[in-house]
Amino acid sequence: MDGLRELGSYALYGLAFVLAAGVFMALGKWLFDTLTPYSVRTQLVERGNPALGVVLVGYLLGMIAVLCGSVGANQRTTGLSLGGLGADLWGMSWHAAIGLALLLVAGLIIDRLCLAGVVATQAVIDRRNVSVGVVLGCGLAGMGLVIGGALHGCGCWKAAIFACCLGLVAVVAYTRVYRLLLRYNNRVDLAERENLALGIGLGGHVLAYCLLLMRGAYRATMLKPHPLEALAAFAYYAGLGALLLLGLRLVNDRLFMPRTSLRLEMVERRNTSAGIVEAALAIAVGSILVFALRVPPSWIAP
Repeated sequence: MDGLRELGSYALYGLAFVLAAGVFMALGKWLFDTLTPYSVRTQLVERGNPALGVVLVGYLLGMIAVLCGSVGANQRTTGLSLGGLGADLWGMSWHAAIGLALLLVAGLIIDRLCLAGVVATQAVIDRRNVSVGVVLGCGLAGMGLVIGGALHGCGCWKAAIFACCLGLVAVVAYTRVYRLLLRYNNRVDLAERENLALGIGLGGHVLAYCLLLMRGAYRATMLKPHPLEALAAFAYYAGLGALLLLGLRLVNDRLFMPRTSLRLEMVERRNTSAGIVEAALAIAVGSILVFALRVPPSWIAP
């Protein structure tokens, strides 16, 4: 009977966090509706705008990642009590609020820098450009992973801000290198030509890269308190991950498209199938690298 009572206590403790996360999801959705210069309901329900739908899904996934990190950092495993629950919920709420604010700021920066030359609001709302919507949605989901990873690592809002800034720098740099390799133009190919293949490929790479940055943010905040080691751990995942993911293009070209090239199929021919293959393989390889790449055990805090 004692075991059943203990199980019930843990269940109620977990349900309290579920309810708190639900409140923050509703708050995050309200913030999205309030801060955008258009009616989300009109765009989704009356106009059936698929581009905004993709952006909203990416934002919701990013919110969930932030909330998972906030919950994971503030749940205790022993010594459950009403006072402890209140303190844990307060910590989770504080970190979730910081994380959601960082996610919204990250969305603005991805819009301005990763999609330089594109007026995202015009593309998504006026032209219902799904290509731009996919890139924005994947960027929001990916940065949510990075912020959630930092929060889960130590539950420190300062570390989350630091990791978010590092993650944004890394993502912007990664997208620019990707653009150089494929030799496309944001304004021409994504905005004017509405190249869905390119949008899916780029969005998949951003999401895959953010998986590695999430691991880097988590490990950096789990390290012993030496800022240089934390920075080195993040740079390890960001740098080596970028090299391996971008090298995936060569494998893609040789194994899946031996008589053509990704650039020809995605940029020139706008072959959506090629974009889907590129995105799926990037996410698959990124997921493997999350578990394959490790920092030295001596760097991890006990």
